[in-house]
Parts: sequence; structure tokens; C-alpha cells
Amino acid sequence: MTKTELQGYRALEKEISQIRDQIRTLERDACSPRVSRLTGTPRAPSPVTGSAREDTIAAIMSLCDKYEARVYELIQQRQRIEDAIAALDNPDHRMILRARYIEGRSWRQIARRQHISEAQMYRLHGRAILEIAKY
Repeated sequence: MTKTELQGYRALEKEISQIRDQIRTLERDACSPRVSRLTGTPRAPSPVTGSAREDTIAAIMSLCDKYEARVYELIQQRQRIEDAIAALDNPDHRMILRARYIEGRSWRQIARRQHISEAQMYRLHGRAILEIAKY
């Protein structure tokens, strides 16, 4: 596990959220009733129009499947990061990495939370990065 991978955790969260929003929008669009034209005379739906509608829904559902696959990949990446942090032996190292990379806390907030100086917090962080590199 690298520091760069840790830094990407919050971006994973954002991408998962954005993709889930896109899926909801696509599913809503696929389920919305088709707006018919008002011509004054009733018309039977043409086979071409129904077919185009079905093709559109199939394309939307295919896109949703691709998005779901991407969400699954992102969740696996996120889980790998969380597992690597949880596997660390030192609880201070786990807390610092979780606070910084998962919760997004500042260095100052982390040091205050641990009741240590920022210099000591940086040392602990460096050791935590070395330890997590094994995973």
C-alpha cells in the first residue's frame, strides 16, 4: 500500500457517489413515461417508435451495468485501503492514517486529537507509511 493509494481514498468515495447519482438518474429516465405528441387525433404507437424506446431502455440498462461494475471496483479498492490500515499493529499508526486519509482531518487536528506535538505526529505518520507499505 502506497501513500498515493491512501491519498486516493476520498476521491474513491466521491467517484462512487457520483456514479450512484448517475445510475439513479438513468434509471429514472428509463422508467419515465414517453411524452406523446398532441395532434388532436389519437394515434397508435408505431412498431418503430416502440422499438426505439426499447433500444433506448436497453442502452440505459447496459450503461447502468457498466457503472455498477465500476462502483464494485472502487469499493474493492476502498476496502483494500481500509484492510491495510486495520492490519497495522500500532493503534496510533492506525488512528493517524484513518484520520488523515479516510476522515480527511488536517495534521493539526490529528496532533490535537492525539495530544501530541505536530513533530511527533509527523514521525508517527512516517513510521505508519513505512509499516503500511508492506501491504
